[in-house]
Amino acid sequence: MLASGNSSVAACAKNLLTLQEGEVHLDQQRGIDATIVDAPASTALVNLQASAFRVLEIYEPRLDFDNIALTLNNHEGDFTATANTNN
Repeated sequence: MLASGNSSVAACAKNLLTLQEGEVHLDQQRGIDATIVDAPASTALVNLQASAFRVLEIYEPRLDFDNIALTLNNHEGDFTATANTNN
C-alpha cells in the first residue's frame, strides 16, 4: 500500500467517495448513499454532499477539508466530487 501510494490522504478520500453504501460487507455504512442519485437533481446534490461529508469525517480523520463540491456531469446520474482540503 505505501509503495504504490494508496495510503495517501488524497487516495484514501478518493476511494471512499467511489464506494457505495453496502459494498463493504463488514461495514455497510461505509460509502456514499447510492439511493440519493435517483432523487431530483435539486435535492440530490445537497444530499450527496452531506453523504460525502459524513463518509470523509468518519473514515478519513487525517483529512482536513473546508467543503466538498459536487458537479453533475450529465443527466444520467454521473457526478464528480471534489474536496477542497487544507492538507
